[in-house]
Amino acid sequence: MSAETTNIDKQAKRHRPALWGMGLAATAVALLFIAFLFSVGTPEDDVKQAITPEQTGD
Repeated sequence: MSAETTNIDKQAKRHRPALWGMGLAATAVALLFIAFLFSVGTPEDDVKQAITPEQTGD
């Protein structure tokens, strides 16, 4: 049971706002994920912060 007539152009126009919204949401999530990765840092940074010169006696 499919539609007798399908107007592809009309359907594309009707779905355009939803597709733009999904694209913007995916972009926002990707940017937040990248920001999270930069904020986490590297394990070497954590070691440098955990061991200070006062603790090592230098």
